[in-house]
Amino acid sequence: MCEHLNLPFIPDYEIVDVGPVKVVRLEPKFSQSYYNALNIFSPSKACTLIALLTASKCHENGPIITGRVNRNLIARLVRLLAASMLDGNRMYDRLNRDDSLKDDGLNVPEAMACLKSDSLDVIEWKRVVVSEVLSVSLSASLKSNLEKWPQRGDSVYVALIACSRTVLFVIQTGPQTITLFDSHRQSSENGALIAVAELGCLDAFCLWFAEVFRRCTGTDPFFYELSFLYFVNGESKN
Repeated sequence: MCEHLNLPFIPDYEIVDVGPVKVVRLEPKFSQSYYNALNIFSPSKACTLIALLTASKCHENGPIITGRVNRNLIARLVRLLAASMLDGNRMYDRLNRDDSLKDDGLNVPEAMACLKSDSLDVIEWKRVVVSEVLSVSLSASLKSNLEKWPQRGDSVYVALIACSRTVLFVIQTGPQTITLFDSHRQSSENGALIAVAELGCLDAFCLWFAEVFRRCTGTDPFFYELSFLYFVNGESKN
């Protein structure tokens, strides 16, 4: 999997089971606004780029979950997110310097355009805007769209945008797992977040995520966007 040669540091973390969800709680300074060479606070709005770069690195390195979720696997996922945060922030800073940003944050099509310019061919299969409370609707929204998935690859990458925050779900149809990557700092005690659950526990996973989101933002959003993505391996996009 991802081996990034210039990681500022490898973060400390703990793995806890919250019901059926295996949660990786990372140290406070491991987040998109803190993880840099100087290890200082530097406000970042690169979360959409980071989410898509994480998806790209997952795709490039093959299935991220191939067996039992253990500490070796978690360490690889942490390094993958670390590299994505560094690359995403560098890309965002370059866009900012070039005066290429329409707004402070990027939406998914804008982030996709940036990745394509770097020869990363990501395709948006479907975008869904949901006008229902996240805690009530997320699981059903994911299920209804996954039922229609045309099986373009073994993994579906889903970017969720709510309250100007983007996180990534990686859904693997082989091992039947869902993995969350969230590059935002969760609290004064916890930095970025990674979590894994079986797809059979999607309802519980989504309720857990909605509660995490509520604690971080103070809201259970009633409006959010889901973008379903896949990557082209040299074949036609059509």
